[in-house]
Amino acid sequence: MTDLKQVSRRNFLGRAAAGIGSLGVIGQLQAKAEDQAQKEIITRKLGRTGLEVPVVSMGVMNASVADLVASSYEMGVRHFDTAWIYQRGNNERMVGKVVQQLNCRDDVIIGTKIHLGDIAGRKSPEELLAAFKDRFQESLERLQVSTVDILYFHAIDNPEHMRWPELQETLNEWKAQKKIRFTGISCHSNMTGILNEAARSAYWDVILFAYNFGMSDDKELADAIKRAADKGIGLVAMKTQAGGSWYRNGMQNSARFKGDLNQTAMLKWVLNNPHIATAIPGYTTHDQLKQNFSVAYDLSYTPEEREFLESRETKLGLGYCRQCGACKATCPKGADVPTLMRSHMYAYQYHNLEQAHDAMQEASRNGGLSLCMDCESCTVQCAHSVAVQDRVASLKKLADYRWV
Repeated sequence: MTDLKQVSRRNFLGRAAAGIGSLGVIGQLQAKAEDQAQKEIITRKLGRTGLEVPVVSMGVMNASVADLVASSYEMGVRHFDTAWIYQRGNNERMVGKVVQQLNCRDDVIIGTKIHLGDIAGRKSPEELLAAFKDRFQESLERLQVSTVDILYFHAIDNPEHMRWPELQETLNEWKAQKKIRFTGISCHSNMTGILNEAARSAYWDVILFAYNFGMSDDKELADAIKRAADKGIGLVAMKTQAGGSWYRNGMQNSARFKGDLNQTAMLKWVLNNPHIATAIPGYTTHDQLKQNFSVAYDLSYTPEEREFLESRETKLGLGYCRQCGACKATCPKGADVPTLMRSHMYAYQYHNLEQAHDAMQEASRNGGLSLCMDCESCTVQCAHSVAVQDRVASLKKLADYRWV
């Protein structure tokens, strides 16, 4: 793979002019290139993979405009993260189309993820493995590639699932066949357990995990991050901006903060952990791209960013669900509260109803929103000040969206 620092902007602009007229960004490319030409992008090695990545990558999940992917590449993004499940496959198709039209496959790192949660518990291990293989083949076809740089086993929260020998054998075969370069696990919950297992087993090359300022008091997680990095595991952070835009309710209302979260402060906080190689913020506009990628040139805090991070109001008002699961014991009906909270994040903060719907379907197999519909009052308690009751009420308003 081409060294990221040696990618020629002149060559890129020539390729772009020849191949992406339909994307509508040619007129902006030269100006962007000149604007960024004098700046040095901070890069880090992704653990033992040896891949050199800018500290800011692109989480493509919520993006649906090809121009944004192309502009991200021109801005300096070199790692694009997608998944088989995102947008019913259209997310992977978009990434594949842009990469082909820009003729930049050798310059980028593509990570995709295979999800089995929608059929787990209803299929035998043999059927699950067959589904994994089929879905990966679909991913290759959608992405229009013969090799995926990082293939993740998606949304894993149980370390035992990382020890699936038949899957590891399959992944080893795909490595030998050059269908994948590196193996990974992605996790939204039990990050400490997953990172510790990765460090213990030394099998998985990359761990993609939720990590943000809302977890700043979690020493066990911080220790697990260092332990995994010391073992050569490449670490990629997601959910770095705590779920997107500022979400308030009565419990978390703040007289001090009336606008959005300070996005650059939160992203810098994650990347100031030297063990994190890169982050994949899920921006959906060109302005958000510029704001996020500005961090890639300088990780020092501005006075405003430092004030934001040091404020007690920020910590009280963040309202990020850590997916720790402690709340489950406080629900008399046994609802899958963490997945409901993740569904709320997708719907109300990401504005991604399709992804929210998929998460709600997942929750329905473990005690979903249907268990909440007849409750006049919610008694669930969160140890981290997430107003579960308000968020469940918001989800109920969307119950007609085939969730119950």
